[in-house]
Amino acid sequence: MTTTNIPDAVAGVTKYYGSSFVRAEQMARMAELLALIAKEQADSADKMVRQTRTLIRLTWALVGLSVALLAFTIVLYEDTHQLIQREKITQKTAVQQQ
Repeated sequence: MTTTNIPDAVAGVTKYYGSSFVRAEQMARMAELLALIAKEQADSADKMVRQTRTLIRLTWALVGLSVALLAFTIVLYEDTHQLIQREKITQKTAVQQQ
């Protein structure tokens, strides 16, 4: 008899006691329970690995976005600086012409 979930396996382990045959049956059920726990642990570990890889990819995406924003800010700063310099020159010539 094979169970597919841990609560059923635990119930099977706890209901047997007494003779050596029953103890062997109990040990078999305990082995089945341990196998189920190991399978669930492996599934959880696989899920954790996938989630970790996703987090790493998202972190690198944020790094790339930050670099792009920094480059965009530098370009905007240079354009603004040049515009301010042109306005100063324009204002000086306008004052001198008056």
